[in-house]
Amino acid sequence: MYPLAIMGLSMLTLVVLMTVALPPLLKVFKQLDTDIPAMTQIALTGVSWVQGNFLTAVVGTASFFFIFTLLRRVPTVRYWMDAVQTRLPLIGSFTIMGEIASFSRTTSLLLNAGVTLSPALQQGIKGTKNLHIKKALMDSDQRLHSGQPFGEALKLHKILPMMFVQFVVIGEETNSLAKTLRDAGEDYQRQLEQKLDSFLGMLEPASTVLVGGIVGFIAFSMFVPIYSGMKALG
Repeated sequence: MYPLAIMGLSMLTLVVLMTVALPPLLKVFKQLDTDIPAMTQIALTGVSWVQGNFLTAVVGTASFFFIFTLLRRVPTVRYWMDAVQTRLPLIGSFTIMGEIASFSRTTSLLLNAGVTLSPALQQGIKGTKNLHIKKALMDSDQRLHSGQPFGEALKLHKILPMMFVQFVVIGEETNSLAKTLRDAGEDYQRQLEQKLDSFLGMLEPASTVLVGGIVGFIAFSMFVPIYSGMKALG
């Protein structure tokens, strides 16, 4: 959260300075017939583009999210989106680990409470938000009703991590499925937290470098014209 906040504030600062501070200065320099440095010209071009296309960008972004939300309500489209999500770098692994951890913990709690396997699995599946993963779990549950072991049914779905499948297989073979699912849930939750911490740990220095670059760009864009103007007056 902290790196994202820093980057957001940096971009806001950049926009404010470029749209509020630079234009008045540039008017003065034009009156003095002073050459504007190339870096400042680049900044001005960016400002002009933002000012000329701001409304279009806002409307386009709002329209995109509105259409995206509507499409998410169509089951086939949502299933396709969720399938793509599980294949995306970083986001895919975060999604899979989170869903597996949630399903495993819920099912384990119900089994420990005395609920039989099939109803416990169905309740765990209900809490799964990603439709691609949910379909794999539902298909495995249906195969369980046909007499196939749940762990063996899970092996048919490549979207499910093999380690999770092995947890289930071992649990069924040793009649300790509640325990192995609990262990799987804790393990995947720990992996998820570790990966998120690592990702944020990499994002923080990257955001610091980005902030430094933005500040340097702003300083160069503003103070070089000032220096040029003062030199012209001298």
